[in-house]
Amino acid sequence: MYTKPVSSIIRAHGLNYHIYADDMQIYNSAAPSEISSLVMSMQWFVKEIGVWMLSSVLPENNVAVSQDIKESLARCYAFLGNHIEALKVSRDLVKEMSVEDEARQRQSLMVHAFVCEKACLWNECVKTLQRLCLLQPNFPQTWYHLGEAMLKLTLVPETSGDLKPMTDDSQTDPHNSPKTTSPSDNSKDKDENKKMQLLIIMMCYNQAKVFLESVLRNASDIIKVRNQRLIAEISVKIKDLPLPEELKQKVSNSKVGTTEDYAEHQTKLLENEDTSHLFYQRFCKWLQTICTQ
Repeated sequence: MYTKPVSSIIRAHGLNYHIYADDMQIYNSAAPSEISSLVMSMQWFVKEIGVWMLSSVLPENNVAVSQDIKESLARCYAFLGNHIEALKVSRDLVKEMSVEDEARQRQSLMVHAFVCEKACLWNECVKTLQRLCLLQPNFPQTWYHLGEAMLKLTLVPETSGDLKPMTDDSQTDPHNSPKTTSPSDNSKDKDENKKMQLLIIMMCYNQAKVFLESVLRNASDIIKVRNQRLIAEISVKIKDLPLPEELKQKVSNSKVGTTEDYAEHQTKLLENEDTSHLFYQRFCKWLQTICTQ
């Protein structure tokens, strides 16, 4: 029986498996030799974890350890470019955590969004981030990543081949956001759909910016520097969106919902898997008035 603890496997390879670490920033800023070392560590990690999981020494009721293992495995597969395996693990994890508490649901969704982003499955990434916003609407990075994913979805076609996005009935919902799967024959409708997409992206960026600014006063110096950097990045992205300044100003000056609204939609989310429709109704419906102006 293979009894090496998973924690020692993770520590042995220097892997920070916690989802809250900014892995992409660390990875992108690393020197080539450091990246090579990290890749080698992840390859060994995947191999050892695979043996460890097959040994069946993990107690069935140990949800925390099981989640940590699968998060680590999905992220390593994604970094190594094995997107098929990464998606399989992360999708299974989301399904397993759907019956657990909200914190575990959020964590599994964050991993899955990361995996979808690496695989360029933008539609699935958007839906996952929408669900996260409904569960945890006060987390600025989620709004920022959602704006980025929605922008990519309007510009970049879905990955084809063996990488198949999860399907759900919400893809045919007329209130889906973004509306990119059924182009209208009417040029006016197409223009309005495009305008609505950009307004929703603008709203996502603005939400992230507002939340980042709201904690600056009481934040530590490190957090202030990070938030100010993100705020500057978001400001540039908002400026570059091809929308009239008047519309941008209206979106920036609008308050999106209340705590009570969030709680109501969190409850509905547990009862209804039509995430895109809930997201549109909760966060985007008010933009329709601006869109028609």
